[in-house]
Amino acid sequence: MEFVRTEFGDVDFGGTRFALFAAFTEAKFAGVTRFYEYHFGDRAEFPRTRFAADVWFENTEFADIAVFAAAEFGGSARFLHTRFGDVGGFARSRFDGDVVFDDIRFDGPVGFAGARFARPLRIERVWVRLTGHKRKLETDSTWPPGTVIRVPGEADPLPEGWGVLELEEAAE
Repeated sequence: MEFVRTEFGDVDFGGTRFALFAAFTEAKFAGVTRFYEYHFGDRAEFPRTRFAADVWFENTEFADIAVFAAAEFGGSARFLHTRFGDVGGFARSRFDGDVVFDDIRFDGPVGFAGARFARPLRIERVWVRLTGHKRKLETDSTWPPGTVIRVPGEADPLPEGWGVLELEEAAE
């Protein structure tokens, strides 16, 4: 399914499932947008998409690849209780409002190269898969400025091979 240069007002994609490819190429979401309990079974692309107002990705699953290359987030962007599968990409995206990543799992590499943030990120409970040797802080990812990866402690309920993304101040 492809939405090329499609314009949306307020939209709620609650409970929707795309089993195959879904693209919102250069789409414009003028109103409040919610992807709630949404499932992308294959590649999901939002290249050069403009979210003019607030957008929520809540209880959303990107089973394969999720690409937000050069996307613009004019309002707040909230990624809540969401899983990114093989690859997640926010390269060259612009975030003008509040940005929240809360209860997120990145199963594969994610890229924020060239992303711009007008306000400080809010990051809570973000899990990232580690690569390399056991409990080593390596990923194939580029993270937002001001963030670090830490190996979970014994109190963290994370399985082996996972790390936690945090803001640098919180890690000290």
